[in-house]
Amino acid sequence: MTRRRMAALTAVLTSTAFAGPWHAYDGNAELQNTVSVEAYKRIDFLTPSPLPEPQRSPNCIVTYDVRPAFTRERHWCLQQTGSSYTLDSWESPAGTDVKEPEHRTVSLPADVAKMVRDIWLNAILEAHYPRFFLQGADGDTHYFGAMRDDSRLLLRAEAWSPEADFPPRWLADAGAQLFTYAQTASDNPTQLRMALHALRDRLFRYYAQHGRH
Repeated sequence: MTRRRMAALTAVLTSTAFAGPWHAYDGNAELQNTVSVEAYKRIDFLTPSPLPEPQRSPNCIVTYDVRPAFTRERHWCLQQTGSSYTLDSWESPAGTDVKEPEHRTVSLPADVAKMVRDIWLNAILEAHYPRFFLQGADGDTHYFGAMRDDSRLLLRAEAWSPEADFPPRWLADAGAQLFTYAQTASDNPTQLRMALHALRDRLFRYYAQHGRH
């Protein structure tokens, strides 16, 4: 974490925020705005996203957006039409540029698409609010969305600049990998399938041990 990021981080991260005995919310501690780097590195969950879902195709069943502080936003949407799946990706125009973004779309095999949804949905269902306020003036904010089987409601969760080797970082890396896959119009999903399979196994093992049962 850079000095600038540390200076921008406004948080209360106590040593008991993540593991150990349950503790009630401490507003006085939060007002101190102290930062514990080690506690920050132990953030292993997404946070429910309060932002409304951007306007998208009604066929989107999984979404990913990353909003960097200083570069263009990147997005993708996994769409389902019948038994077919496509991955639509685009970058938001920079600054005051009002031209329409260029969308690039590739097909995804059904097994790969279902793995993406399994990963996203289970991570989102583990999301919860932390017992501290976490916000930065720079860094990247990652947004994850997925639909349940019984509803067309897209559940949303987010992570701010995940760096430690925990689920939020794993999902951010997977989101970037899928964006690159769609942007390069790849037609060989073998490597992607292997990476997602390994991620799903790793994520589910982690939640079996540390999830909110």
